[in-house]
Amino acid sequence: MRTEKMRQRNIQKVFAAAPILFAKYGVFETTLQMIARQAGLSTRSVVNYFATRENLLYEVYARYYRLKAEEVKNYGEETKYLKRTGKEQILTALKAYLDDVKTNYQDLCSLIEIQAVLVSSGKLNEKTLHKEWADAIEMLIKDAYEKGVEDGSIHNKDLDADTEIPLLLFTVKGLYRQYATALKTGDRKSSKAYAAAIEALFGHVSVLLDK
Repeated sequence: MRTEKMRQRNIQKVFAAAPILFAKYGVFETTLQMIARQAGLSTRSVVNYFATRENLLYEVYARYYRLKAEEVKNYGEETKYLKRTGKEQILTALKAYLDDVKTNYQDLCSLIEIQAVLVSSGKLNEKTLHKEWADAIEMLIKDAYEKGVEDGSIHNKDLDADTEIPLLLFTVKGLYRQYATALKTGDRKSSKAYAAAIEALFGHVSVLLDK
């Protein structure tokens, strides 16, 4: 029992150490030895817990999106959110997602690099990338759309939710990722351009719901 508790404690140290190094050196330049040193562990221990660098990256990636999925579900259960109209819920959810990107853009950029490593190594299938998180967001927006139709805040009752909402979220995710990359690189011109594109997208969503 004590050994398992220590193992879990050490794994949490690895999860805390890895993002710090990813943000500083990039995923491609960060080794198991560097992560072990940052976590205060031996390289042998880290190898014992994860076996390979790809396995460690996969666990970091999966853990991040698992926690994000829980955040989305909890957000959808907040009293303040539930009191909003369906249209307000959709717009505030997208803006809350944007605020998260602004706060955690370093982590998001690291995850983009991790994704590239895992897909190229065959460790991660592109069709199942962060599926739990993506499903949670899609369900949140679909539920808000149904509520908006019922409460009258959304006038477009002919929206094909099963097709158009996933397409909308795909567009949002792409823009937010580009914005995060611009923030990390300090490219102010691109940051402003993506911020303007995101604002325009919010306007498009509002118009789409009011058709």
